[in-house]
Amino acid sequence: MTQVHTTEMTMTLPSDREVRFTRFFAAPRARVFKAWTQPEHVAQWWGCSQSTMIVCDADVRPGGRYRYVMKGPDGAEHPFHGVYRAVAPPERFEHTQVYDVAPFSEDEATVTVTLEPVDGGTVATETVLLPSAATRDGYLGGGCEAAVVESFNRLAAHLDVMGRAEEASPRFEISRTFAAPRERVWDAFTREDCLRQWWAPRGFENLYSKVDLRPEGTFQYRLRGPEGLEVGGLFRYQEVAPPERMRYIVAFVDEAGAVTRHPMIPDWPLEIVCTTALTERDGQTLVSIEWVPHNPTDAERKVFADNEESMHLGWTGTLDNLDAFLTRG
Repeated sequence: MTQVHTTEMTMTLPSDREVRFTRFFAAPRARVFKAWTQPEHVAQWWGCSQSTMIVCDADVRPGGRYRYVMKGPDGAEHPFHGVYRAVAPPERFEHTQVYDVAPFSEDEATVTVTLEPVDGGTVATETVLLPSAATRDGYLGGGCEAAVVESFNRLAAHLDVMGRAEEASPRFEISRTFAAPRERVWDAFTREDCLRQWWAPRGFENLYSKVDLRPEGTFQYRLRGPEGLEVGGLFRYQEVAPPERMRYIVAFVDEAGAVTRHPMIPDWPLEIVCTTALTERDGQTLVSIEWVPHNPTDAERKVFADNEESMHLGWTGTLDNLDAFLTRG
């Protein structure tokens, strides 16, 4: 029997310091996580409809900071800031939150958001932990329930917009900040001796890596996975701009090096355009990766959009390997 999920928000009080908001969104978890963590999406729904977000900055990683500034209809500004304590895409994140207006700026809350996939959609649970029972009561008395209902309604509408955009031109994006200088991260992405040590999803072994780093050059590799499954891959470089950016077309290849279909998903796009950008931040490096299907059929476009969460999981494992490699020095 198919369960019907209501899109109404519920509010509960787990303790004398907590307020919990729960709602079902008719969108895949990866899309909801993206909408909740990427500034270009957050700016479209966070806060009340009568206000405008004039600042939306976020470095979504453990220890990263965010700052939002809302401007109300009366012209007054309402700044919020905090620090991310935990980020586990696309399942969960936690951050502090301060409303930076006296006397409220003395009260730091902790916000935890969990996302659970349910029947093709997502149950989102946001728990706000206040510093005291009195602060919690003030939060409730300030109309938080109505504000979150409105904000979640705006989120639902924006998720629909995102879904239509993904159907028309699906794309996958993921980013992570590494505690290493940009030149070292660039080497990790482009040198054969480095790639052999980390370029593979979790549970796979890199058997072979060969790089010809130049426009029209290639990166050829072969991986062995669980139960001995071997897969080959090919990059065809279109743009190489050390140490900032590279653009290439990605495809699976057979043992002879010919482009072939995904070994487990026949309707996976035959080719994908990938852009990898490296941005230096205070001695660290933000790696941003974008995948877009290259000349996809309708079936390929749908399969790509439907597998966003599996791409998140695969890339997360690969980037975990990169982090371990960079940490080893």
